Amino acid sequence: MVDCAPLRKWQVNDDHRKMKNTIYSIGHQGYPFWYFLSTLRQHKIDTIIDIRGHAICRKTGFSKNSLPVNLNNAGIEYENIPELGCKKEIRDRFAETGDINEYKNSYLNSLANKEESLSRLISLANQSNCVMMAFDAAHEQCHRHFIGEELKEYLYVCHLS
Repeated sequence: MVDCAPLRKWQVNDDHRKMKNTIYSIGHQGYPFWYFLSTLRQHKIDTIIDIRGHAICRKTGFSKNSLPVNLNNAGIEYENIPELGCKKEIRDRFAETGDINEYKNSYLNSLANKEESLSRLISLANQSNCVMMAFDAAHEQCHRHFIGEELKEYLYVCHLS
């Protein structure tokens, strides 16, 4: 069992405990923008929360400059919470070792001082139909999966990819 005690210490507003809304999760890896957008529309997504540490992407439609514009044109709000991104050294270590438990523990430890960002994510999910987005298509190997596990007391998480 993973010891996430430092993360569990962060305070949430009592309003977060009253309602347990759904937040969706998606990775854009391997998808053209049109397919990604159709998935968002299929699930009636109002707001996308970009949790990539650095929204740098050469793939058409997903860069930090084009994604907000493209989503806005489609009637979807864009929010960016880069503080919830997975640090490069953690990703690199996972690529090197393939140890998912080490990866998860390292990422969760990096969240220890991100209370404000986590609360913001919960608040956004309670205000609209949201999806948190990162790169990896396989949620089991993506930090959005770990966030979902940590926030399951406050939100239902539905992984779209």
